Amino acid sequence: MTAELSLHNLAVWAAQVFVITLIGALLPVVFRMRHSRSKLLYNRLLLVTALLLAGGLLLPTYLY
Repeated sequence: MTAELSLHNLAVWAAQVFVITLIGALLPVVFRMRHSRSKLLYNRLLLVTALLLAGGLLLPTYLY
């Protein structure tokens, strides 16, 4: 049972990171972000968001 829950948690985390990365990659194109410093800051925030998901700090596992 523990292995099943671990695999489920890994799959849910991977799906969350995929969706955030996909949306995060499309937003600069939609908003025509051209300034290099803005892109750098945006990409760093996107990375921090994905890493916080890994630690369960943004969406705790008991919510789903």
